[in-house]
Amino acid sequence: MAAARLGYKCRVLTQEADGPAAQVCAATIGAYDDPEALRAFADSVDVVTFEFENVSAAGLDLLASLRPVHPAPAVLRVSQDRVTEKSLINAAGIGTAYWLPVSEFIDLERGVAQLGLPAVLKTTRLGYDGRGQMVLRTPEDLAVAWERLSPRPLILESFVDFACEISVIVARGADGALAVFDPVENRTATISSISPSRPRR
Repeated sequence: MAAARLGYKCRVLTQEADGPAAQVCAATIGAYDDPEALRAFADSVDVVTFEFENVSAAGLDLLASLRPVHPAPAVLRVSQDRVTEKSLINAAGIGTAYWLPVSEFIDLERGVAQLGLPAVLKTTRLGYDGRGQMVLRTPEDLAVAWERLSPRPLILESFVDFACEISVIVARGADGALAVFDPVENRTATISSISPSRPRR
């Protein structure tokens, strides 16, 4: 809707015919890795972007062969794997919570011995907004988390006693120009019920 106000016509590739974006703009319905759906989608757009990281990298490669894709599929591949992502960030000199890769249960036990409890065990892939992770508070939590979390390998992170969470969006144009948007604090809200609004008299 924001893009529409700027004069852009948007189309989404979605697996859900009644998905949120499909309710407000044109949509191609299909899987993220379906070549037929991807080609149909590419035929209907000028440029492609993606909204979150849990899409098919191979599918994005196909789209990139047909239309400009920003960010590039290589960026998606980094953001899809927490170990790859954190390694790149740390190599750039940016600090993160302490972390260790976990391929076997013994890695988890050794990692907890090194980082201490509480700690957070996460999937390296396919996690999103709290999914694919568990907080470990006691030694008994290790086996439970190991059985529940998949796919593996996993990643163990030290617990961070944070004051708040913020998001910063940085956009880069094809010419290399950067635009940095104001940081915003993320807050959770609980809505118990939503009722249709009644017209005022």
